[in-house]
Amino acid sequence: MKITYREFRIADTKAVLNLSKDVWKRSIRALEPLFAKYDGKSMKCFLAEAEGQIIGLSVGFILPNSTLLPELVYVLPECRQAGVGSKLLKTLEKHAGCHSAIIYYNKEFREYFKDCGYLASEQIEVAVKNI
Repeated sequence: MKITYREFRIADTKAVLNLSKDVWKRSIRALEPLFAKYDGKSMKCFLAEAEGQIIGLSVGFILPNSTLLPELVYVLPECRQAGVGSKLLKTLEKHAGCHSAIIYYNKEFREYFKDCGYLASEQIEVAVKNI
């Protein structure tokens, strides 16, 4: 299966919003207002496609201090474990125009992000509160 990677276009919105049928659907749908006015400046989004179908995406925000804040990397379950997510994250990092990145993640993904070159240790934690 040949996989291609490209930047998101506003015309991709409907396909992206319908990409996930699992627990990630809510996270992707929460980005809908940002997809509608996507300009590739303060937010970057890249897609992975196979045989003309979107199989994954990466989304990140560019902070004012030129730091990338990756928000979401999603790959269809049947396409996981093939390096698609890692390539999406690398594509996001390469095209963000930033000098550093900081990522908040669920601890179950610690080893994944370490493998992607992020400093992940017991000393780094983030607390989250719904308000």
